[in-house]
Amino acid sequence: MGEPNYQVFFIIGIAWIPIGSVFIITINLVMGIAFMGLGIVYMAIGLANRDKWEKKK
Repeated sequence: MGEPNYQVFFIIGIAWIPIGSVFIITINLVMGIAFMGLGIVYMAIGLANRDKWEKKK
């Protein structure tokens, strides 16, 4: 197995933060905070490994 694509972690994190805010408003506060927390964690993983992002040609 190769090294993961850390740029995808960042993009997934960006997607999960709005999902969390929608969950806070519509369904459940705790679930929304959990989704937003996961989004922040994914973004942090992606940014911490930004030097390993694939360069566009």
